[in-house]
Amino acid sequence: MAVLIGAITLIVSCKSKQKGTTGWDYSDKYSTRYDAPDPFDAVNPFIGTGGHGHTYPGATSPFGMVQLSPDTRLEGWDGCGGYHFSDSSIYGFSHTHLQGTGVPDYCDILFMPTNNNLKTADNWGDAYKSKFRHETEEAHPGYYKVHLDDYNINAEFTTTDRTGIHKYSFASGDSCRMFIDMMHRDELLYYDIGTIGDTVIYGYRVSKGWATEQHCYFYAVFSKPFRDFTQLDIMYQEADSSGKMNSVMEQVQVFSIKFDVTDDVMIKVGISGTDVDGARKNLHAEAQHWDFNKYRSDAKTKWEASLAKAPITETNDDEYAKYYTALYHCYTVPNIWSDVDGRYRGMDKKIHVAEGYTRYTVFSLWDTFRAYHPLMSELEPERTRDWIVTFLEMYKERGELPVWELAGNETYCMIGYHSVPVIVDAYMRGITNFDQKLAMEAMVKTATGPQKEKELYEQLGYVPSDQFSESVSKTLEFAYDDWCIAQFAKAQGEEVIYKRFIERSQNWKNLFDPETNFMRPRRNGGFPEPFDPYQVDFNYTEANAWQYSYFVPHDIETLIEYVGGHEAFFNRVDELFNAKTETTGREQSDITGLIGQYAHGNEPSHHTAFLYNYGLICYEPSCYASYKKVKQIMSEQYHNTPDGLCGNEDCGQMSAWYVLAKNNLYSVCPGKPEFITFNPYLQVDHKYILGGHEVKVNERPMSKVSDYLILPMPIIQGPQTSFTDPVEIFVYCADTAVAVVSSVFRTGQNAMNNHGFGESRFMIDNETRVESYAVKNESFRSKRESANFQKRKSDIVITSLTPFSNQYHAGGNEALIDGMRGSSDFRVGAWQGWQGQNVQVQIDLGSHQIISSISLSCIEEIKSWIWFPSEIEFFVSGDPSDYMSVGVIKNDGATNDESAKTKEFTLQQQTAGRYVMLVVKPAFDIIPNWHLGAGGKPWIFADEIIIK
Repeated sequence: MAVLIGAITLIVSCKSKQKGTTGWDYSDKYSTRYDAPDPFDAVNPFIGTGGHGHTYPGATSPFGMVQLSPDTRLEGWDGCGGYHFSDSSIYGFSHTHLQGTGVPDYCDILFMPTNNNLKTADNWGDAYKSKFRHETEEAHPGYYKVHLDDYNINAEFTTTDRTGIHKYSFASGDSCRMFIDMMHRDELLYYDIGTIGDTVIYGYRVSKGWATEQHCYFYAVFSKPFRDFTQLDIMYQEADSSGKMNSVMEQVQVFSIKFDVTDDVMIKVGISGTDVDGARKNLHAEAQHWDFNKYRSDAKTKWEASLAKAPITETNDDEYAKYYTALYHCYTVPNIWSDVDGRYRGMDKKIHVAEGYTRYTVFSLWDTFRAYHPLMSELEPERTRDWIVTFLEMYKERGELPVWELAGNETYCMIGYHSVPVIVDAYMRGITNFDQKLAMEAMVKTATGPQKEKELYEQLGYVPSDQFSESVSKTLEFAYDDWCIAQFAKAQGEEVIYKRFIERSQNWKNLFDPETNFMRPRRNGGFPEPFDPYQVDFNYTEANAWQYSYFVPHDIETLIEYVGGHEAFFNRVDELFNAKTETTGREQSDITGLIGQYAHGNEPSHHTAFLYNYGLICYEPSCYASYKKVKQIMSEQYHNTPDGLCGNEDCGQMSAWYVLAKNNLYSVCPGKPEFITFNPYLQVDHKYILGGHEVKVNERPMSKVSDYLILPMPIIQGPQTSFTDPVEIFVYCADTAVAVVSSVFRTGQNAMNNHGFGESRFMIDNETRVESYAVKNESFRSKRESANFQKRKSDIVITSLTPFSNQYHAGGNEALIDGMRGSSDFRVGAWQGWQGQNVQVQIDLGSHQIISSISLSCIEEIKSWIWFPSEIEFFVSGDPSDYMSVGVIKNDGATNDESAKTKEFTLQQQTAGRYVMLVVKPAFDIIPNWHLGAGGKPWIFADEIIIK
């Protein structure tokens, strides 16, 4: 049978519904209320400003360069967007903001009006901030309004693409003092500011935050003449060497002007990442008059056109508000970066001209490749083409496609090379008017270097977890991105490139453990133990094994085979949603919105509710499993309230998921020009979206790699640290229909071959190297895997050890004497960790011995709260109940150097005894105020005790 899916045609319809009146009723949890379902009036910009959504409520235009919004927080994770709904004070109104990111930046060029009633405060911003009430706030797309209670000032804002429009209304008879804060939020590297006559202020700031060299230039024109342009001083108390408190006067990068107020004051502020002249040109091109209501009306017109591109029919007010707010968020990023004359600051810090396209910035690609970009390829194909050209120009400027670009900076935040699926998915959907030869070159070069982890990924078939953190996530996401490159190469007729990358795309097979059905980190030929799929650690990116073991969007059919077939896979997906909700291991604030171990608040889970459809051919009631789960997620994880998002908005991804899901669609595998629908499920080619064609039901979606197949490498499972007694080695393979061939090299013996169908087991009792491969026939073999197992003296044992953190166990109690050394990255698992406590370890050497030196190897990385110990005291004894101190080594002093470094603390002193004890003290009891983790407890990380 065939059915016409109405929701599909709705997503591209451009017909606007009849507009109705609007009003804001803050008495009902700050939900929007309206008489008729008008998309513009339905938008509630306060959704996501509470909880962990990290959105901002201020004014912006669709994809605008300016985001003119109030700042209520100076720091902290929940202040990433500059505003949090739980706050009650406003520091001012700045011109750039990030939409729902997990790292703070922007908030450039802050303006704050007062009536001269400054307050006494320890921090400069507190001197001019003002209380406000949500009852006086109003926010719509392109407009924001609030009353500053401390100064009795009404503030209103709207925008053009590159210019912010301010309007301030003062109480009768007041005078105005306007502050311009150049040092607000990010670290100020350098700046300049000046005036032209008595109506123009211009300048720039270069700051260091997430973007390490962020340029923001401005050109502000005032509707009234100002006077007394002044740089301000701040006085504070400081103790001298004798302890006496003295008053100190310091000039700050804050400036003020004054007005004599008779009516409203307006300010037009053009901004640019290029130079002051660019900001001036932007303002003059886009803001030529002083009619605030006309600017507001023009902004509304732009937003109405954008919101009309994906209309829905909905009778429930809150559902309607959730949907159109989600669509609104999708249109707030990425942001225009080139000026009206086409100039922009490139990633090489040089000024370029965008010819034939508009340059953009703010690309959160690890998040947005999943749902946001497939959606926008349908709704905004011309703009998507500009984003692709932007990527390719970035490649020409720096030699790689962007990972997480911000204001002309590569932040290298998150993992993968997810510009690739954005380009390939758009291409497969018919957006082809870009330099395809350059795109092919850029993809290959980005995927193959120069990072060492990419080199080893291709060489070994996975990212090794003993050398790189987040190795499971990196391997899986590299493999998917490689599949995208292969699809593009095939379309371009590049068979050699296609073969190389379609083989690489199957590397995920090397992490699949058939014993547990999870994707696991791999080192020394096997999987580290113990294994807990609920544990959040540095083997996964903001996730655990539950949440990442389903990320094989391009080869789901093979994953289905590995877990035991379609029904087993269906049940496996169901286990994810029915698992216990608690996680173990380290605290990860991004893992939110849990349904079982499905975490909707973070992106790795976003496709898994749709995977039921791959598990079984449709029959009641299983065919509605995805439908029910998606409806549950939409109902439980999205609300028409400030805390209405269960996690960071992440530059449109959280909202794009909702927009697609509301239309019964999702793109499980971007790069395949299709959407999965779930009412019941379908696999829908994107041309049906555009044309409204009929589609058949009862077609199970299919995702499979069929060309140039590879076999998974054998898993060589043995001791994770050195061993003392004979141990068993277990060699097996994710593909059980193979023979496993192993060569066993024992010290002092000839190599022995060991064969087994699917698996083999054998014992070792001394230092051994094992090399294995899987084979189905002589011409179909896997890569060769190898593992080295070291034996240590059994007479040296740890008899007592302060309990270490479960997430930093380094393999167990013997890790400090196993002879295996950690790298300069504490995340890879070779270091044991203790937080906020003295560490004591006692060792039995097995017999009375002459000792010439004792060493402890430690690592320091203070940005992760890890410091070298303040001191280590060494004890030796012939009797474990009667130790004698033989020396103390003190550290040179706690540093604020953020680079990772290792150090051996060695006591060179001859002594004798059988028992050795070390007492290791942390750098401080409490982390000092100068550190971001002030008030917390520092970590000690140690690796090896060496006794000579």
